[in-house]
Amino acid sequence: MVYGDKEVVYGENQALRESTARAASDDSGSLQEQVKQVGTMLKTFARTGQSGADQTLMLRRLGEFGDVVRSMDNKMDTMLQHFCANVSVGELSLPGDLLLPLDTQEDLALLDNSLRQDKELQERFLRFLAIKCGRDLKTTVWRMLQSIFSNHLSINTTWTGVGDKACFRDMFLKTIVQRAIRKNPATQDATDEAIQVNVTRYLKGASDREGGKRRRTAERDPQPTP
Repeated sequence: MVYGDKEVVYGENQALRESTARAASDDSGSLQEQVKQVGTMLKTFARTGQSGADQTLMLRRLGEFGDVVRSMDNKMDTMLQHFCANVSVGELSLPGDLLLPLDTQEDLALLDNSLRQDKELQERFLRFLAIKCGRDLKTTVWRMLQSIFSNHLSINTTWTGVGDKACFRDMFLKTIVQRAIRKNPATQDATDEAIQVNVTRYLKGASDREGGKRRRTAERDPQPTP
């Protein structure tokens, strides 16, 4: 009986290897086929003690399957953004030939003043931000602010404008961002307080992005000279 069980296990592993080899040579396999293969691998792994090589093979196939899922997820997310905004993606005309993301407080002030005075620009900018919507408030805020602020400008902006930093709270841009967030069905009920928390976290974390945290750590703890 034990011998028969070993034969079954060997047969399952051999079939799994052959299936994996076929899939590896065909990058156009459907997601349905990928799911089936992963399911077979997991069942076999649960029933048998597999070798290190088999485990490595299974992990590689799981990684490939994850890549497929992430790719589809990104495509669906983009479609969701466009659907939520109900707009076509096009060029956004900004005052004074400004380019996004903005890099200076002067450019930020110019954009903010223009938004206050120009109703058409308000609506265009609102639609521009609305297509950045995500599946939760944090993702939505991150995407919107990242499209407006360079990391350098984010470092020099806070919610309350401490010191010589720009004050997001007093900008008309804040109102546009709040309106854009609430155009997204997933975040339409976001409160002012929740939006403030996420905006504050995004701006506060700017100094850690783009290698800032690693650079400060290196300056604080220099490597010993050999």
